[in-house]
Amino acid sequence: MSNQIFEIMTKATIAKGHKRSVDKYHFEVEHIDKILGCWICNHCFEAKIEKGKPIIYGSLEMHVWYSYLNDSHLLKKVVQYQEMIDLNCSGHILNNQDELKVSCQKIPKCIHANLNKQIIELEIEKELALKIIGETTIMVENKQNIVNDSDQEIKVNTDFIT
Repeated sequence: MSNQIFEIMTKATIAKGHKRSVDKYHFEVEHIDKILGCWICNHCFEAKIEKGKPIIYGSLEMHVWYSYLNDSHLLKKVVQYQEMIDLNCSGHILNNQDELKVSCQKIPKCIHANLNKQIIELEIEKELALKIIGETTIMVENKQNIVNDSDQEIKVNTDFIT
């Protein structure tokens, strides 16, 4: 029996993590009676490695409907955010050759809207996930056993696909 050990260079998921966050935003509106609703759209994001740590940069657009003197109005605001995600990693040092795949696990939505005098207070919930794919080495052991091949004959049906 002869054992050989091979090193296989491959790409694999070397780290991953996710983060749920609730962010608060405040907007001042001069004339407002009540909030009618809030909708989040145009959510964009990308991940970059900076100083050996992954950072997700994103933006989202908030549409807040409100009324003043029985007339409805719309407030549109684009906000930017940065998220740092803690990763489950096996000691790999991140570099710019690693591929970052970010996904939105829970789309941003307004979970609470409050009117405090002339200030609209919004709580926005979102959940992001990040996978880092990089080069790694796998050690494989090859064992060669002396086996009678006639005992393990495989019968192939040649008419399987016709």
